[in-house]
Amino acid sequence: MSETSEAWAARVQEAANGNAEFAAGAEWLDLKLLLRIGEAAWWFKVYRGRVIDAMPYAVASNRLGYEVVVGGPRTAWQRIVDRSSSFGREHAMAALHVDGLRVEGDRAYRALVALGDQIVRSVGLPQE
Repeated sequence: MSETSEAWAARVQEAANGNAEFAAGAEWLDLKLLLRIGEAAWWFKVYRGRVIDAMPYAVASNRLGYEVVVGGPRTAWQRIVDRSSSFGREHAMAALHVDGLRVEGDRAYRALVALGDQIVRSVGLPQE
């Protein structure tokens, strides 16, 4: 992954840490989150309402693992960014999926909605 990918992860981290809805939804989380947009992936460590670490994810080089994966095709994320859809709608229509530890995914859902509907929307999609 390129430096652009790292910069995008840093912008997401900064936006998440400045978002009250994300902070409220993630208040009690201790979560390793994998975010997939198309074939690209980023790893975020969420702890007590904040993203404390963020990086591009590569299977062979990231031994930290993850507990929850949220992702789907770039076109689904683009609809969210364009405001023609929402995270909840894309998830309900199975365009976006939340996988991994079910309890953690359910507990993190409010933060994931903020991540999709507010944070990714404000930051925009990463370069392809």
